[in-house]
Amino acid sequence: MFRKDLVTMVDCDKTKTVEELELAFIPIWIRITKLPFGLMHRAMEEVIGGQVGEFMEMEKEDDSLTVGRYMCIKIRLDIRKPLMRGVTVCVEKKGEEDKLDWCPLVYEFLPDFCYTCGSISHIDKVCGVKL
Repeated sequence: MFRKDLVTMVDCDKTKTVEELELAFIPIWIRITKLPFGLMHRAMEEVIGGQVGEFMEMEKEDDSLTVGRYMCIKIRLDIRKPLMRGVTVCVEKKGEEDKLDWCPLVYEFLPDFCYTCGSISHIDKVCGVKL
């Protein structure tokens, strides 16, 4: 980031032109809040990371349970898609009904983004979506 503006970079590939380079992904840390203690493990981090973006790494690199107020993971986020405000997780299966919980996401060091459509690629002053 430069000030609060996003700067994307990719490794130079000498076989591609500038137009072929994909400047659409950023690595970013997210906190998954209000997640039940029994679901704070690496497998759940990978599942949630795959829903939000592409899972890269976790704060704690072993497979033990994480105990705390939130779980922190690093993902590769596509800035062309709107930001997710949270994820729904299945806490318990009881017959045909599942007990679901909403877990809000907190993006760390998030650059300026559009509050109207949730995209990181522009701010709300230049958004084409009208409410």
